[in-house]
Amino acid sequence: MRRLLLCAALAAATQTERVLVRFDDYASSEKHRATVSRKLGPEGRHWASADRRRRHPTDFLALHLTRGARRALRTFRVDLDRSTLKPLWRNLTQAQARYKVIVAPGKEASETWHHGERGQNSTIAIFDTGLRSNHPHFPKQPDERINWTSERTLADTFGHGTFIASVVAGISEECPGFAPSSSLRIHKVFTNQQVSYTSWFLDAFNYLLYKGDVDVINLSVGGPDF
Repeated sequence: MRRLLLCAALAAATQTERVLVRFDDYASSEKHRATVSRKLGPEGRHWASADRRRRHPTDFLALHLTRGARRALRTFRVDLDRSTLKPLWRNLTQAQARYKVIVAPGKEASETWHHGERGQNSTIAIFDTGLRSNHPHFPKQPDERINWTSERTLADTFGHGTFIASVVAGISEECPGFAPSSSLRIHKVFTNQQVSYTSWFLDAFNYLLYKGDVDVINLSVGGPDF
């Protein structure tokens, strides 16, 4: 029995949880990892980074911690890095032709065009599943496309992000966008399997705060934190 209890305790100790560690200051991820190392020792024993190496300042780290390691970080705010795993949307790449008639803004967007409002001199960021390459609604490529997910592709094979981008800045008569003259920033924060983490959103937000040149951020999404 003692042997079984010891094995169970060792197994529990080696289990990890993915967490967000929040800091009071914006700094490089290298500086924050050094702070964690002073608390928990070198990376690889009680913790491992779940972060990419960022170039912009951040106020958090996403880490994999062993179960008991969180206590050593009690001077910081530590929360679970929650994930959205359940499908939230219908796959728009498989939608029937009649679907676009239901959802396209059509008349409303065209009226704003006639009044001379086409999103001139505005910059709009879209947090979603990305944008399909060479889409006919976008003859001009977005000013920026960044993938914050664990997928190794910018492509949107799911379709939701491409549809939202079309509503914002598309030029097609099938789905005219409200601001086709705007500068578009595409930030992929959902995989094509509709998986996302809170940390991916925070990375994108921190990046835009650092850049400071976006007028509108569009979030047509949902998850456990929002």
